[in-house]
Amino acid sequence: HDLLWRLPPLKWVAAHARRATAQPPLRFEPLPPQEGRGLLIFVPWLISGGADRSVLDLIEGLAERDPTLRIYLTMTADMREHWAPQKWAERLRPLLRGWFSLPDIARDSAAETAAELCRRLGIDAVLVMNSGEGFASLSRLASLPRPPRRIALVHAFGVDPKTGERFGWAKDAPLRYDRFLDGYAATSRILADAMVTDYRVSPA
Repeated sequence: HDLLWRLPPLKWVAAHARRATAQPPLRFEPLPPQEGRGLLIFVPWLISGGADRSVLDLIEGLAERDPTLRIYLTMTADMREHWAPQKWAERLRPLLRGWFSLPDIARDSAAETAAELCRRLGIDAVLVMNSGEGFASLSRLASLPRPPRRIALVHAFGVDPKTGERFGWAKDAPLRYDRFLDGYAATSRILADAMVTDYRVSPA
C-alpha cells in the first residue's frame, strides 16, 4: 500500500484497529509563517474515477502555475473501511506539503479538526470535492477569525434511472451549503451552465 505522510511533529497513521480508549482533544499550534498561499483540499479518497482524476489534474495545474502554492490533501473516508492503494499517490507526493487522513487524526468532530488544520497550516482557501465531512465543515470554517475562501468542486449530477431526478454533491452543494461557499468549480461547461440556470449559482 502507498504510505501516507504528514508534516512533523505529527506522525502519519496507516490503517489500524480502532482503540476503545478515550482520546484527548487534538490541538495544533500554528506553524511559523511560510511563503506562498495555502490550499487545503478535501476528498473522500483517491482510488479511481473521473472525479478523482479531476483533483489530480487540478493539483498538477496549480503546482505548475504557482510553485509557491502550499497544497495539502485531506482524505475524509475512514481508511479502515476504504483501505486500498491510493491511485496517483506517487504522482502527487512531490506536489503536496502534506497528506492527511481525517478520521485518523480527528479527536473532536471532523469540523473542529478541519478548523484546527486551517489555523495551524495558515490555509487561505479550501476546496471540497465529494466529501460529506468537508461540506459539513464549511460552516465552522466560515466562523474562523481568518476564514479561508471556500470552494466546491462539482464533478457530475447523479441521475435516478427510474425517476430521472438528480442527486449527489453537485445538487446538494448549491441547495444545502451555498451560504457557506464563496465559489464553485465545475469540471465541464455543461455542468457549469446547469448550476447557473437550475440552481441560481452566480456565474461570476
